[in-house]
Amino acid sequence: MSETADVVIVGGGLEGTAAAWALSRRGVTDVVVCERNTIASGMTGKSSGIVRCHYGVSSLAAMAAYGLEVFEQAEYIFGTDIGFRQTGYVVGVGEQNVDALRKSLAAQRAVGVDTEEIDKAEVAELWPFADLDPFAAFGWEARGGYGDAYMTAQAFSASARAAGARIRQGTEVTDLLVDGERVTGVRTTDGTEIAAGTTVLATGVWTRPFLTRYGLDIPIKVIREQIVMIDPGLDVGKVPVFSDLVSLQYVRPEVGGEIL
Repeated sequence: MSETADVVIVGGGLEGTAAAWALSRRGVTDVVVCERNTIASGMTGKSSGIVRCHYGVSSLAAMAAYGLEVFEQAEYIFGTDIGFRQTGYVVGVGEQNVDALRKSLAAQRAVGVDTEEIDKAEVAELWPFADLDPFAAFGWEARGGYGDAYMTAQAFSASARAAGARIRQGTEVTDLLVDGERVTGVRTTDGTEIAAGTTVLATGVWTRPFLTRYGLDIPIKVIREQIVMIDPGLDVGKVPVFSDLVSLQYVRPEVGGEIL
């Protein structure tokens, strides 16, 4: 069997569905998304969902600022709640990283990120139960917060499908179709070949082993994080996300009152 598309996207997680949605917004609707399981069933479904524009690389900060606008307008764009909670985002650093934090905040503001330095007393009001002694400086991003990656991917998928994209769940891509040095599409487990002018790999941690056979070594390093849900035993209120760059952990509220 064979079919054609302008674009074929391998992977139905947040990246793949966002790509399909973004293409549809630009009038590119002859798109096929191939997901080997179900939409958002991989890394996306296990995301801790931190939403922030606080990045040390200016290009990432600018991309995140653009993405944040989508989160803030989600109900208008998608007609549904995607789980975004705008609690704000705090980052705390030790003495050795104070200068780096201030340079980073300035660079973020230069690309349009709404971020500033706040003092320990202000953080204590936001997180009254936190031990702030290890920290020497704090950054504050009022428009940050956390979301639900699964709900977001489902919204991207539904919107792309409504525009004409074909979402193929239970469809695993086994091979790329290659003509010389050009990728011309993909082949799935049932032997179907999908010829496409553009192929997008949105396969996350599986990208490196997938491309090894084609002589490509993508520098992706997989690190497994430990995630713990805690019942604080009291109502902590509307606390912001806290990124702790001293102990290298982040803490955020969860819908229902738990702490992640």
